[in-house]
Amino acid sequence: MRVDNAVAVLGFNLAPRAWTCEDAGMGKVINLAAVKKARARADAASKAAENRAVHGRSKAERARDSLVQARLDRQLHDAKVDEGQEPST
Repeated sequence: MRVDNAVAVLGFNLAPRAWTCEDAGMGKVINLAAVKKARARADAASKAAENRAVHGRSKAERARDSLVQARLDRQLHDAKVDEGQEPST
């Protein structure tokens, strides 16, 4: 009787079964180098996105942002209260 027929007739497999870590209740085996590389790629991609947002702007956008920041700085400076001075309402 062939092994193929034994499986069909007897209902069990005679082929050796490979032992896995899951059989012993252990976690899945991972390649740490691959995990480190994937994390490094993700970090590089997020840093590149940040750099594109900061440095990838036109001259007009940078000028507008500097004007807005200057206006906010003036408003903050005007709203400051010197020592001994009552805040204006």
